[in-house]
Amino acid sequence: MVTICTKTGISNHEEYSLVGEMMDDEKEKTLTLRRDKSIAKDQKKLYEMRKKLRTDDELEWLDHSRTLREQGVLDEDTLLLRRKFFFSDRNVDQRDPVQLNLLYVQGKSNLITAGKTVGEASQEVMTGIGETADDMDRMYQETLLALAKAVANATAQLVLKAKSVASTTEYQGLQNKVISSATSCALTTARGLYQDKSEFVVYPCTSQNKLIDRANVCTLATFQLEAYSKVVAPTISSPACQEQLIDAAKGVAHSVEGIVEAAQQSCCNGKLLGDLGTAATAVTQALNDLLQHIKKGAGSTAAGESHEDAVDTILTVTDRLFSSVGDAHEMVRQAWQLAQATSSLVGAIRGEAEGHSDSDMQKRLLAAARQLADATANMVEAAKGCSSSPNDSEQQKRLRGAAEDLRAATNIAASNALKKKLIRRLENAARRTASATTQLINASKNANKSNTNKTSEHQLTQQCQIMNEQLPLLIQGFRGSETNQDSATAKLQLINASKEFIQPASQLVSAANAAAPTVGDQAASMNMNQAVKTMTTALAELRTASGKAEEMCISLEVDAALDQLTELDRELEEYRRAADSGNLVPLPGETVEASAMKLGSTSKNVGSVMAQLLTAASQGNENNVGVAARDTANTLRVLTEATRGVASTSEDIKVRRQVIDSARDVIDKSTHLLEETKRAMNDPENPENQARLNQVAKAVSSALNSCVNALPRQRDVDNAIRQITDSSQELASTKYPSTDRTFQEIQIENNNAAVNLNQAASDIVTASRGTPKQLAESSREYSSSYSEFIKSGLTMAGLSKDGDTQNQIVGGLKNVSMVFSKLLLAAKSVSADPNAPNTKNQLSQAARAVTESINQLINVCTVSAPGQKECDNALRQIQVLSAATVVAKHTSALCNACRLASSKTSNPVAKRHFVQSAKDVANSTANLVKAIKVLDQDFTEENRQRCAEAAKPLTDAVDELTTFASSPEFASMPAKISPEARKAQEPIVSAGKAMIDGACHMVTAAKQLAVNPKDAHLPTVLQPLQEDCAPGQRECDESIDKLNCSIRDLDQASLAAISQSLQQRTEKSLRGFQEQMIGSAREIHDLCSKVKDSAKAEPENLGHRVTMMASYFGPLSDGAVGAALLIQNSKQQTHILDLTKTVAESALQFMYSCKEG
Repeated sequence: MVTICTKTGISNHEEYSLVGEMMDDEKEKTLTLRRDKSIAKDQKKLYEMRKKLRTDDELEWLDHSRTLREQGVLDEDTLLLRRKFFFSDRNVDQRDPVQLNLLYVQGKSNLITAGKTVGEASQEVMTGIGETADDMDRMYQETLLALAKAVANATAQLVLKAKSVASTTEYQGLQNKVISSATSCALTTARGLYQDKSEFVVYPCTSQNKLIDRANVCTLATFQLEAYSKVVAPTISSPACQEQLIDAAKGVAHSVEGIVEAAQQSCCNGKLLGDLGTAATAVTQALNDLLQHIKKGAGSTAAGESHEDAVDTILTVTDRLFSSVGDAHEMVRQAWQLAQATSSLVGAIRGEAEGHSDSDMQKRLLAAARQLADATANMVEAAKGCSSSPNDSEQQKRLRGAAEDLRAATNIAASNALKKKLIRRLENAARRTASATTQLINASKNANKSNTNKTSEHQLTQQCQIMNEQLPLLIQGFRGSETNQDSATAKLQLINASKEFIQPASQLVSAANAAAPTVGDQAASMNMNQAVKTMTTALAELRTASGKAEEMCISLEVDAALDQLTELDRELEEYRRAADSGNLVPLPGETVEASAMKLGSTSKNVGSVMAQLLTAASQGNENNVGVAARDTANTLRVLTEATRGVASTSEDIKVRRQVIDSARDVIDKSTHLLEETKRAMNDPENPENQARLNQVAKAVSSALNSCVNALPRQRDVDNAIRQITDSSQELASTKYPSTDRTFQEIQIENNNAAVNLNQAASDIVTASRGTPKQLAESSREYSSSYSEFIKSGLTMAGLSKDGDTQNQIVGGLKNVSMVFSKLLLAAKSVSADPNAPNTKNQLSQAARAVTESINQLINVCTVSAPGQKECDNALRQIQVLSAATVVAKHTSALCNACRLASSKTSNPVAKRHFVQSAKDVANSTANLVKAIKVLDQDFTEENRQRCAEAAKPLTDAVDELTTFASSPEFASMPAKISPEARKAQEPIVSAGKAMIDGACHMVTAAKQLAVNPKDAHLPTVLQPLQEDCAPGQRECDESIDKLNCSIRDLDQASLAAISQSLQQRTEKSLRGFQEQMIGSAREIHDLCSKVKDSAKAEPENLGHRVTMMASYFGPLSDGAVGAALLIQNSKQQTHILDLTKTVAESALQFMYSCKEG
């Protein structure tokens, strides 16, 4: 072997040996097996496998210690030089073409044989599980392998022709070196033995070298195709296997194109080029036969997606057309290709329509085909105009617009096929990106071992950790999409996972690029750079695929939302069973109050997103519908979690069941709403869409109210509302309570009842922020006070003999009943969600409305005396037009606020909603003003009724706008008060409460004084505020102490200056101390006016400003002392210290004034 290897140029002869050449059938039985421990344990199984396979260990290797004759080798026998032992890859000379060629041939043979064995093993596994291939399948597989072999044979002929072309170069010596280098590079790439290419011999990049590099890429691509064919043949029915084989075939086709291109650049011999072209055509024909055979294996799957290729072509060509704007000729050329593709697609859609038995589906398909044909005709006309006027930018713009319309029509006509195509592309892109990410992470870890920059090493390690967390999500995304091809949720999860993966992956690429220059190991650095390139390409493909899939699959949001709602209903059903069995326990941290608040706030969010969904559906905006559907599903998931919390923390089994059943009803009604939305989007021209959507939306709103009303604290308020409603039924009766008391006595009783009712309303406001028990007690007291007030009011109405006066009193009582119910509803909203925006304001407004309605009723009772009616009618007529002016003024301001909100929001649905609300308010106001003018001219009951009817649309529009504007999206962020700030506010709050209490006592005293002016024992109504609790007092005291300290320091320095015992200081110069004094004095001067203003009218700022002012006297006195030390003249020393002391003493008096003022 030493002699043979020396002559062939192989240095590591101990790893090589000779073996006799085998026939083809024997070669296919050769495979190197790895000795696994599990196989060694099962000798019987190993024996059975050995009967089927022959390994390299069992080859008839020649003995080096014996001669060829002794081993029976004859002159006509052929011996093969093979590598028998693989001690180390370092023994391979990467610049030795002979050694590399031997390794390549041997590795190729082993790999192809292994591929076929894997395929046969796969077939055996499928047979074992019952997937037995029939005769047709076997014939199909045999034909597939035969066609793959035909491609290999045709490629071999092409390679021979390419070598003939390469041999025409004038530099034969250089050609050999180029061949060696190209072969080494290609084999290294194929086997993955080396990553460091820095030691390769580099030669000039000539056309001949390029051609030779194309005799290696093509060979390797063909080798890959042949190996893939043998591996996937038994499972060719799988789409994934078909796709891999098609990709390998495309790789061969691309390599053939490269060979032809390189040959045309390096050779001028027409005959050789003609032979090469013929060989290339043969390869192309063989590839086409193989691809056609693969498509046949797709079966019904390919039949159902026959027009996907046309859709794919349309998407690709339109992208090229858009990027060619400015080049009219190229745009026209792409337009003609686009016309051909759309013509094919139109025919496919019409054929699909003829095969459908459903007449509605036939009509929809034919309408889509007709729309696509019209768009194609328009695009052709635009292309003709662009061709006739290539320099006209308007014609190019028109052609681009026509192409966009055509693409949109394609999306509509072939939406299902296009979605499948884009999702399949995204799955492949995600799979390749996951593989590239794994490679980059491994390469980065290897490179970090020799990274000399700790910062870049840490950043790269951190990004690798982040990607290790993100990678499983992406893998789950494309695997879930492949497994559940009909699941909209799985597709959306893939899209979302891909989009979320892009940014951290890009950061990983950036971190790897930043770390590459500081990696000491050159091989590791080059390996990481190659992984970065692969990752960059995969990321670009993933970004494009995810963007297109998201654009096309936006309608899947509704389907995904429906899937999520089905899952939520199943969860609620499980909660109900657990609650009935007593196994529903609260999660850590769940309480009754927290869960109830979460349920109340979430119910409002559900109503808000439902409104956006209805608006988007009515506008026919598919994108906005998808976003709103997703938000609806997410919000309902939070509602489900809150429902579980309420049910698990409640001790009443009835409450548990009622809460869960109400939530399930919300889910059910929401499901119907999404289904109606989907139906409306599929049939946008149906005039009944809006009516059905509104009807289902009302059902959802009713279900949400029932869900909130099931909360424990809400039921007490509902009982109070029910009692008020029952008491209000008495107002519908024409019979009034009889009494023998006077009108004045009943009026006093009514006034006392009004006071009690007003106090009960205040208690409701306070209790709504407290515990459920407090709210229950306040609600019962409120309903009791209301009943007494209604009774006294009806008694007063009975004492009046005038029918109009009685109607006015009863009408006032009805108004009180209405505003009282609104107060309780506002209290419900606050108790359900205390942190909701605007709820507290609405509660305060409702409380004020109660007070105003009571006052109005008292006024009605007061003026019910004879003669008051005529005066009131006269005043009312005078006030009609002024009321119309006030209404118009406020509605105009409301419309302006809507327009401002529309301009500031970025949500397109909300923007349109605000604009539409402004229009509704404006139109309703105009109608109301017209009715008021008619009433002013003829003040009759009929006109007054018409005016009231005209006011109802305005109030409805305002209520709807208020509900929409109250959503959390438009609410400002509530302020968060720290414990320190809250403690600082306590003096102000306490003082404010004391002032309010004093004012209440004063009003009470005034009332008593009005009743009995001669009463000398009036209560004291004002209490002096405690000055110690006033804001800024503590800070003033601290500042006074600091000023006193500064004054003492200045006194001591003055005494030392007089005795000339000042100690020298060298940390600053005289100029430095002077600048310190000037800066401190300037800040003190600027703060004087601010402290004065705070002491007068801004107590909340006093403490902060006096503290700042006092903080500058330390540097001022220190600078004065330091400057005095550096001044030689004792008079100047004393003068500067005295002036500084005067300033400090003046500031001290100022502080005392601020504290006392």
